[in-house]
Amino acid sequence: RIFFGFEGNVTIDDARSYIARTDKKYDAIIYDVAAGDGYAVHLFSQEAFAAAKEILNKNGIVVVNFNGPAHSPKVTSLFKTLKSIFSNVFIVNGTDPEYILSSQFFFATDRQIDSETVERNIKKFVKSAGEEETLLNVWRNFTIHSLSEGIIVTDDFNPLDNFQIDSTTAWRTQNLKIFGDLLLRY
Repeated sequence: RIFFGFEGNVTIDDARSYIARTDKKYDAIIYDVAAGDGYAVHLFSQEAFAAAKEILNKNGIVVVNFNGPAHSPKVTSLFKTLKSIFSNVFIVNGTDPEYILSSQFFFATDRQIDSETVERNIKKFVKSAGEEETLLNVWRNFTIHSLSEGIIVTDDFNPLDNFQIDSTTAWRTQNLKIFGDLLLRY
C-alpha cells in the first residue's frame, strides 16, 4: 500500500493454499511474488493457474509480474502456460525486453481484450506524460516472436528454477556491485 498507493483489500497468505480453500471470487489476482533473486515456482504451473481461474469472476484477470528477457525459455514458458488456461494473454514490458532482469507484466483473461482498452487504461494509471508515452510505445511494439523455447509448466515438470539461473546470477552480481561494501563489512 505504501509503495503502490493501493486502497483495496489485500490477502497475504501462501497463494496456492489460500486459493484452494477460499470460496470468494475476485476480479483480479495479482502475482507479485519475486523474493529477491527467485520465485516461488509452484505458483506458476498450469495447475496453479487453473485453480486461480476458478476463483475469478467471469471477466476476471490474472496479472503476473515476472522478470527475464522476453524471448527466454522462462518467459516463453510462462506465456505458454498461461495461454493453456486463458483465452487471451498479453505482455507489457517494463524495461528493455532483452535485458536479463527486465520486468514483464503478463495479463491473462478469458475476456476479449482490444488495444484501445489497454491504451485507455495505460493513460488512466500513469503518473506522467513521459511515462505514458513510454508504456504506450512498449505496448504497441512488443510481441513475443517465438515460443519455440517455451514449455507448458506443470506441477510434475517445472524447470523454472533452472531457467532462472542466469537472472539469479545477474541479480546477485548487480546487488554486489551496488551494496558490496556494506555486505562485505558485516
